[in-house]
Amino acid sequence: SSYWQAEASAPVYLAGADVLTLRFSREGAVLLSARGKEFWDRVNELAASDSLRVSVPGDSDPFECELLVRSPFDVNPAFLASRGLKHVYERDDDGSFAYRLTKDAVKKNILRSLSVDKREPGIFSVRAVPGPKFELSVFLREGFRCDGKDGWRRIEINSRRLGGGEVSP
Repeated sequence: SSYWQAEASAPVYLAGADVLTLRFSREGAVLLSARGKEFWDRVNELAASDSLRVSVPGDSDPFECELLVRSPFDVNPAFLASRGLKHVYERDDDGSFAYRLTKDAVKKNILRSLSVDKREPGIFSVRAVPGPKFELSVFLREGFRCDGKDGWRRIEINSRRLGGGEVSP
């Protein structure tokens, strides 16, 4: 959030199903990757293992998930175009449509699929399967035709692990 970006020095507490992702510079990732298993086990022990898990940078098991988004705003096709994600727009008679990404677009590893259902008045239900280079905060801010600078905060998002249960609300 903007709170984190402002580099606040006061503690910020995580609660419930909050998720914290730390990204390290290349140098930091190399340094942390050199730490042994005992170090990471101790970090996890101190970080309250029921609520926070830490793994070696680049060493966590990747999994594919599906983002389930409910938004008062429609998808912004400019998000796809600005990233060179060529697609074919397909509309169904029931009010849903899909952005069928080309093979070259999928190879960019940003999005694997994107579809929208407009059957519920005033709500756009979006399903997206992100790739490894997908950035959720950028997608929320630029991927929708939001009202105003902070309109993206009205978007509700859940993720579901493909082949498994829900990951986080």
